[in-house]
Amino acid sequence: MKNCAITFLRLMMLVMTLVAMGGAQAALTINSDGTVTDPTTGLTWMRCAMGQILNGSTCTGTVATYTFDQANALTGTVTFAGQSDWRMPNIRELQTIVDRSVYGPAIDSSAFPDTPGSYFWSGSPYADYSDYAWLVYFGYGYAYYSYRSDAFAVRLVRGGQSFAPLLGITRPTSDYVDNGNGTVMHTPTKLTWKRCAQGQTWTGSTCNGTASTFTFDQAQTLAGTTFAGQNDWRVPTEDELVSLVDYSIASTPVINSSVFPETPASGFWSGSPSASYSGFAWSVSFGNGSAYGNGYRSSNGAVRLVRGGQSLGPFVLTVSKSGAGVGTINSSPAGISCGSTCSASFASGAGVALTATPATGSTFTGWSGACTGTGGCSVSMTAAQSVTATFTQSVATAAPICTLSASTSTINPGSSSTLTATCNPAAASHVWTGGTCAGTTGTACTVTPSAATSYTVTGVNTSGTGNTASAVVRIASNASSTVPGTQDNDFFLPSGNNSYYGGAGNDTYIISPYTLSGAVTVKIIDTEGSDVIQFVSGMTIVSSSFFMDAAQFMLSNGAIVQVLGASRFIYQLGVNILAGETASNLSYAQFAATLGASIPTGSTPVSGTANFVVTNSAVLP
Repeated sequence: MKNCAITFLRLMMLVMTLVAMGGAQAALTINSDGTVTDPTTGLTWMRCAMGQILNGSTCTGTVATYTFDQANALTGTVTFAGQSDWRMPNIRELQTIVDRSVYGPAIDSSAFPDTPGSYFWSGSPYADYSDYAWLVYFGYGYAYYSYRSDAFAVRLVRGGQSFAPLLGITRPTSDYVDNGNGTVMHTPTKLTWKRCAQGQTWTGSTCNGTASTFTFDQAQTLAGTTFAGQNDWRVPTEDELVSLVDYSIASTPVINSSVFPETPASGFWSGSPSASYSGFAWSVSFGNGSAYGNGYRSSNGAVRLVRGGQSLGPFVLTVSKSGAGVGTINSSPAGISCGSTCSASFASGAGVALTATPATGSTFTGWSGACTGTGGCSVSMTAAQSVTATFTQSVATAAPICTLSASTSTINPGSSSTLTATCNPAAASHVWTGGTCAGTTGTACTVTPSAATSYTVTGVNTSGTGNTASAVVRIASNASSTVPGTQDNDFFLPSGNNSYYGGAGNDTYIISPYTLSGAVTVKIIDTEGSDVIQFVSGMTIVSSSFFMDAAQFMLSNGAIVQVLGASRFIYQLGVNILAGETASNLSYAQFAATLGASIPTGSTPVSGTANFVVTNSAVLP
């Protein structure tokens, strides 16, 4: 009885302190024996990947790689730090050391030095297909699956089994408490969830209707929605959303359908933005359980709201400035220096102190949003927060001293750059010269020059006319470069006038109009491995030409893709990660037939269907 009570208390302490699960925000205990202990999970990890050796504070040597079955054979056979019960982590445990606030690698590098930004096996097979198993890509922190025969890195773990209800791969109905009002509480996390996705209606026994879809930013506006008598509903963090995935389910959706009926097998937005690119955000596909941080914020995804519990964070604090004055905002702990960096992620429950510093000639007049008044600002990160600092312009005591900067000093032909004047003391008006800026009086001017052009600005206030600042916007040459691959399986997002040669691994080339635009020509010339070319869902191929062993495609934005040695590639049409969609593998001949063409036997190319729209419904010819 005493042991049961101790185990229960340990589990409750885990739930209460799990504010950083998967975000690696809590302090990890670095031990002197080459291991690190996570106090929030009770797990002890090897600091170095298998094959590496800890040398002081660094891991040296070459990371060993294993097939999935070879990796699992390590369990119980390795003695390290005086212990012989080392094992493979399951996919949920492996995600607890992902730090989604950083990337390249997405892990605490002080605790896990020299971690390669590559794939690491978990010990969990993929339930829906026996040839696959789960892994984590520590370049960005994505969780996905791959062929068991692939060779990837391994990090072993021990302990932590007493927290199985929280860290296990299953999500049984017994883990949930039905509140009888269309909501359930997940007892391991103490989170309360809506049983239906947004747009669906709870009938008392099931979810009726079609789930609505939202962009990432639209999803965030749902916070504060009223349901079941509560108005503190919010969009879950990525870690909270991942906690619903049941990795033991061999069909879609991979969620307990008794608890969450009629869940669409598609992508669901979290409230977590991506650290690698401001245009991306994190989501979970309940079609297969994958966790991704590269979904475009403008894409559409479903939403399931959550409230209460011990939030798993981290949350984003966003600061902004208003008024005619100039100033900066800084945070403690560090993360925000606005200026340039006006948002950052902080652990759930963290206290963040903001300081507003006006520039010469300006005055700080107060906070709004999560803080008010003119004194210090302290924000408790129990959810995503926003704060605005207002700076007003002081009475000028001197003529303005200005600088002029270009958002992009070298542009592609036909592209634009925005010139911005920054003056101290502030200028009441501005005198511009050069190109289309001549006659402008504001602080900014957007230009599209056809040749290198010099621009100037002079600030004026009540004390007089200041200095003249200048900037030049140049036109880029149509230069190209060669992009090599590595010995591993690489993912490429072709862009610019580049040639891609890949490497010895099985490489994937993702063709997207978001990364290819304008008058550029990309060449894919990969002669090693089993390589795949993916065309993303929704894009338009304006024209296509098929040769005996080469192909050319023009996208709707004017970009051209050339594939040399085309017959050796695998093609996939209609890939949509956010929607949980994969695509069939097509040979070169099948791909040409799908686009309405055939492979010629002579030197004359065959054209495919004009304005072909890529969808996920292509049928093998």
